Amino acid sequence: MRVRVFAGILLTLLLCRSFLMLIMVMVFHKPYILPHAVTPMIEGDEEVCIGCRTCEIVCALSLFNESDPEKSAIRIHTHPEGFEIRVCNQCGECEKVCPEGAIHREGNVVTIESSKCTGCYICVEACPMGVLFTHPDYIEPFKCNHCQKCVESCPVNALYVLELEF
Repeated sequence: MRVRVFAGILLTLLLCRSFLMLIMVMVFHKPYILPHAVTPMIEGDEEVCIGCRTCEIVCALSLFNESDPEKSAIRIHTHPEGFEIRVCNQCGECEKVCPEGAIHREGNVVTIESSKCTGCYICVEACPMGVLFTHPDYIEPFKCNHCQKCVESCPVNALYVLELEF
């Protein structure tokens, strides 16, 4: 009995999808493509990390052409039990709270448009990961732009790109 119910539900969903695709072609003359998103994000294996901070230097060089780890959008924190890797997961919570519209998504990456930013730091406070950073040299906060140079430079391959499918 359960197999029949499941098969009926599956058939209904497939028919609905086919009907929707047909309507889109007939009305809008465009094929309907089901929403499907792959969101890449940089992740770290904290058990593999040796705390060398090469990723921080490479990130600061990439963002600001300086080797100052305080200008890095990835941070390695030292704890008695090991290292904590903190980097933006591109969740977009900062985008939702920006009163100036300076934060927006470009593809899968959330970016900050510095010309629109007023430096209110509401986004910094709203970031659930604590990975929007500030520096006295700059009015606007900065974050990971997903260039992946930190991943490429990690000498022990503790950083990697994880692709989440929705």
